[in-house]
Amino acid sequence: MSAVMSHTSPAQRAMSEVLVWITVLFGLLVGFLYMRSTTDRTTLLTQSGASLSVPLTWSSERVEGTLVSAHDWRAGSFGPRVSVTALTHALMPEETLSASVARYSLNRGEPLEGYRVLGIKPAGLRVNGTRQDAVNLTFAYLQDAPAGSDVPPAVMIRTDTVTRWKGALYAVSFAAERDEYPRLDSLRARLTADVRLP
Repeated sequence: MSAVMSHTSPAQRAMSEVLVWITVLFGLLVGFLYMRSTTDRTTLLTQSGASLSVPLTWSSERVEGTLVSAHDWRAGSFGPRVSVTALTHALMPEETLSASVARYSLNRGEPLEGYRVLGIKPAGLRVNGTRQDAVNLTFAYLQDAPAGSDVPPAVMIRTDTVTRWKGALYAVSFAAERDEYPRLDSLRARLTADVRLP
């Protein structure tokens, strides 16, 4: 009875380990490059006559009261989100946009727990290719985790960029968790800078 034994030298084992590490590092590099390429690319999301560009990795979602909305579900239930809403807030005759947004801010927090206005300031927005005056209303609120979850509520920061279009008010909104919001400010500015409204 003869046993066949394969023997490898220490140099061959070391070479095998090096090849495994090179393969792993190559796979990580390819994954990182793919993630970067999809993060920087956008897709046009259109619903109910409104359109906005969102990162390719985000998902469209139906949110009551919005014309179009999307969410980065990769970041979990408190991940960043963007939406376009036709506001039911009535424009008063001869009222400036800033005054209208200040009045809107008083009622904006009714359905939101822990609502606090953080700031109201002038902004710009491109609507259907033309520059429009707008006002940013930035506020904080508490968002509950999905039902059945034992995760505590999160403090969210949201900016509603409000503009007047064809006699109505629209809000282009971006929200993210409080700790993430400052890091995502350039994304917010890019996503809410140019929209299509009905």
